Amino acid sequence: MSLISVLLIAGTGRPYLADAIRSLTCQDLSDWEAIVVEACADAKDTENVFRQIEEVGDSRVRVLSYEGDRRFPPYAGRKWNVALAHATGSFVSFLDDDDLKEENWFSAMLAPFLADSKLVTTLCDVISIDVFGNKQGVMGASLDQKALLTPHFVTTGQMMIRRDVLQALGGFDAELPCSEDYDLALRLSVYPWVNVRTVNSLKRDGDRNASCHEDVIMYTRNALARIAKTRKLGFSMFPWFVYGNYTLNKP
Repeated sequence: MSLISVLLIAGTGRPYLADAIRSLTCQDLSDWEAIVVEACADAKDTENVFRQIEEVGDSRVRVLSYEGDRRFPPYAGRKWNVALAHATGSFVSFLDDDDLKEENWFSAMLAPFLADSKLVTTLCDVISIDVFGNKQGVMGASLDQKALLTPHFVTTGQMMIRRDVLQALGGFDAELPCSEDYDLALRLSVYPWVNVRTVNSLKRDGDRNASCHEDVIMYTRNALARIAKTRKLGFSMFPWFVYGNYTLNKP
């Protein structure tokens, strides 16, 4: 068992996976595991994933092969759930295969949990970086319910969550083609959370990100419509079109 489980989805074979994992090996805490779900649709991309993991050569990294449909749309929630089912850590965090964690991310995100046993989620800001690693901008983090119903998003990479609570919530909604991180943020918002302002996650922007896919708007509309119905929220197809009041209750 590990203190922290880091879940990764490797679905494109992008050349940044090794650097993403190295950002974990450079952390100030060593009691962690990384569970990589290899979900590439192309055999060459799959080869790139295994080559990069072998290049890092850290025994704390485990690889699982995704057995489901690997075509677009990503249905990332299903892949996160596969990794979650194999996690042993008391706390779970997430890392996309082209993103990075700052060096003291583990200890900074963990510290509030050690001070408050009722805390469920810690959040950090995210810094956008380009394909070369140059910093571009900062996006804040909040699980405030009103903020979540405005032009505001929380990505999985900004969160550390108690594993037992995440599993009790059923993990991610496997029926969402995308926006599974937004749906999870809505469900977590009714539990105690805190912002950690001393560290950041680094999120790489690029033309191979799923969010840049030409069909993503259609799938996002469908996903948000499902979220609105399932969570009984008073907004239309997009969350920043808010109508009326809304209520979220603990399951």
